[in-house]
Amino acid sequence: MCTVTIIPRESGVRLACNRDESRARPAALHPRIVTIGDRRAIMPIDPLSGGSWIAVNDVGLVFTILNANPLPRPTNVPTPKRSRGTIIPDLVSAATLEEAYARTDTLKADTYAGFRLVMVDERRIANVYCNRSDLIRTPPSDLSAPVMFTSSGLGDAVVDSPRRKLFEGWFTSGLDRRQRQDEYHRHTWPDQPELSVCMRRSDARTVSLTIVEIDTREARMIYHAEAPDQPTNAILTSLDRVVRRARF
Repeated sequence: MCTVTIIPRESGVRLACNRDESRARPAALHPRIVTIGDRRAIMPIDPLSGGSWIAVNDVGLVFTILNANPLPRPTNVPTPKRSRGTIIPDLVSAATLEEAYARTDTLKADTYAGFRLVMVDERRIANVYCNRSDLIRTPPSDLSAPVMFTSSGLGDAVVDSPRRKLFEGWFTSGLDRRQRQDEYHRHTWPDQPELSVCMRRSDARTVSLTIVEIDTREARMIYHAEAPDQPTNAILTSLDRVVRRARF
């Protein structure tokens, strides 16, 4: 359960992710810099899986993963063999978006619970959708306008329409896109909190907001360890960008 928005900027990209989780799930560990293969990366850590739902590495690749909850719900599906949280750590050592996308060819649909993996660099986007039976891979393409992905334990189709309608009207004015993106991720409908971008239900809620900004010099992760409409001290972690050639 998450809502992810991505806005292209003159010198890079800005991605924001509301993480929605069960109220019983332990709080995530704050973002840290890790070394995986030849890459340094920033990622928060989920204490249950030891993995992560979002990361950025030192060549400016951003990865985020959402649950996928198609309707009607699949039946008689086996227990997942691996946590979705392990997918990003397996990819974050990639040096280019093409390399990261190529690595997803080894993912198996029946290994994980449903997910959507989104990968971006400073000007392109790719994604992979898994519904437990099929793996649908969308190769890198130009990121020319704001985009949004969203999911919910109620069923993705239940929340997609209202959140998307709000999103599509949110960036039509001349206001600063960065400001509008922040406002979007704080938005709550008082009479429909379960459908809101910053959501609340009896069993789940938005537990954090993570923002990743890439420019030509560095990659930054700004982590709000609480719902974005609640006061909290943001944690900023940054990496200097490095320039690497593709490995193939």
